[in-house]
Amino acid sequence: MPRIMLKGLSGIVKDESFPIEAGQDVVLGRSRSCEISLKSCRAYSLMEPEQRDKDEGLLTVSRKHVRIRFIKTDGIEIEDLSSNGTFLDGKKVEKMTITDLPGKPCELRLGRRETFRMEFVA
Repeated sequence: MPRIMLKGLSGIVKDESFPIEAGQDVVLGRSRSCEISLKSCRAYSLMEPEQRDKDEGLLTVSRKHVRIRFIKTDGIEIEDLSSNGTFLDGKKVEKMTITDLPGKPCELRLGRRETFRMEFVA
């Protein structure tokens, strides 16, 4: 079954992987109510509470930051839900559809630091 894999490159998400299955609609953010929550990451659990409250990179990620809808292989919708921005390959996006992920992985950044490599897995 086709899926998208989000592989953490920097920040709290570094070295984490999150699959998104075909047909799924997921929200990423700091809130534990998100399907993909930064609070579930290993690096977050290792931080002291005071450190979490002052981590500027983490604080630029909204509770509900971005929605990813895996509609079909050539129709992956990215919708920014944040106040600090969602960036795809360095460009700020509000709402867009990725049509070429199978042939061209991309970089997804939330806020200032939390960065993923987003790739298609057949």
